Amino acid sequence: MKWILGAALGLLVAGVAQAANYAVQDGGAGSGCPNAWPPSIVGNYNENGTLNGAPRYDGNGWYLYRTDIFGATSWVVSNTLASNDVNNGTVAFYAASSGATPPTGTGYDNTNSACGKINVQAGVVVPPPSAPTMAPLNAGVQPYISGGSTNVAWMGVAGVVGYKLDVSTDAGFGSFWPGYNGLVVTGSPTPPTSITVTGLNNAGTTYYFRVRSYNGGGDSANSATVSTTTVPATPAIQAASDVRALRFTANWSASAGTSGHRLQVCTDAGFASCLAGYNPASLSDNPSALVTGLSQNTTYHYRVAAGNENGYSAYSSGASVVTNALPAFSGTFMTNGAVNDNATIAPFSGVSVGDANGDPVSVGITYTAANGTLSGAGLTGSAGSYTLTSAAPATLTSRLQALVFNPTYGQGPAGTTVTTTFTLLPNDGIDNGAGNSATAVTTTMTNVAPVFIGATTNTSVNGNSSANDVKGLLHVRTPTGARP
Repeated sequence: MKWILGAALGLLVAGVAQAANYAVQDGGAGSGCPNAWPPSIVGNYNENGTLNGAPRYDGNGWYLYRTDIFGATSWVVSNTLASNDVNNGTVAFYAASSGATPPTGTGYDNTNSACGKINVQAGVVVPPPSAPTMAPLNAGVQPYISGGSTNVAWMGVAGVVGYKLDVSTDAGFGSFWPGYNGLVVTGSPTPPTSITVTGLNNAGTTYYFRVRSYNGGGDSANSATVSTTTVPATPAIQAASDVRALRFTANWSASAGTSGHRLQVCTDAGFASCLAGYNPASLSDNPSALVTGLSQNTTYHYRVAAGNENGYSAYSSGASVVTNALPAFSGTFMTNGAVNDNATIAPFSGVSVGDANGDPVSVGITYTAANGTLSGAGLTGSAGSYTLTSAAPATLTSRLQALVFNPTYGQGPAGTTVTTTFTLLPNDGIDNGAGNSATAVTTTMTNVAPVFIGATTNTSVNGNSSANDVKGLLHVRTPTGARP
């Protein structure tokens, strides 16, 4: 019973006709071409019904079937089903044969619309071609100049129909740039191996490129990926900060894809007269820079461009900044003042304080602490180190001129002198002005003898009284009012 069932199944299987497949392969050079041409003819042809009493086989836009040519039965490869026109570009290859299946081998003649040779084989599969090798990308992708384009090139692969190009801003090609998801690159007589990719209009963006070849056997694997980053967008200029008399910090917005900047600093708004070292200065990707070597109370203009390995953006609009004016002293300095140690003096009576911006100013005053003290309105600190607190320049000048120096009494023997040199340092809350040490006062020691001014009378002492008891009865004074 099992034997009968098995035999029946065998007859059933044997009775089912299996569809035949053919491969049209590149047969090499012929008729002036190094390979079968057009290359799209190469591929796999699968049985798909009949035509003219024989099977027909469909490829990728091409057909293998039997028809009459020149009054004889032939098997042809044509891009138009059922055509037998050998003169108008439909039939590419033919082989005289009345067989029920296509003849195999390279015995096919080409028409005027084809060249090279084909090799027809039964029961084999045409493999996909090899993957192309990408060439390095050209530099200089500059959206603001050329509209965002770059040339992409690769090494050609023999016998292919063409290539398919992918472009993405995602290194993993999870998404594709519009128009470049397998863009077909093909042509005659051989497909080109380069293309200009346009529309790369996103500044500071990395674009990734890969390509694959294809023929009738399918697509190759993808090539290795190459990439380039478009030139950054022009930065937006921002106001300067930390503006001092001799420096300021230039600021701007960061642009994506930036690896460096160029900064111009000039004394004119047209950026024709620029400072040495700033025409331009090459900087890092940090969106700010300290500008030094400037002059006080001067207008400067700055602008910036962002760049990477492919070039630089256009310069930003310009920003202007006026450096701070330093506070300064003027007037007559007491360079050789003289005072006794039992008197006082106003050492700064001829000194004025000014600030071109009208900013409030303070003055630091330092000298040898042992030489005396200062007194006056607005004064803080202690002997040797005082600060005349911040006030409008006119107010501060009045206070400075009114300060009184009180020398230390009796620093040495009578007739000796001590010179006190005062250092003044103005500050407007932003910068220190130039210090001044021109003021000097020489103090002469007097040590005036004490004067006897009287005694207590009618006081009795006994023999047991001490010297101090007697001393207490005498009255003397010194010029400073001290009791000796």
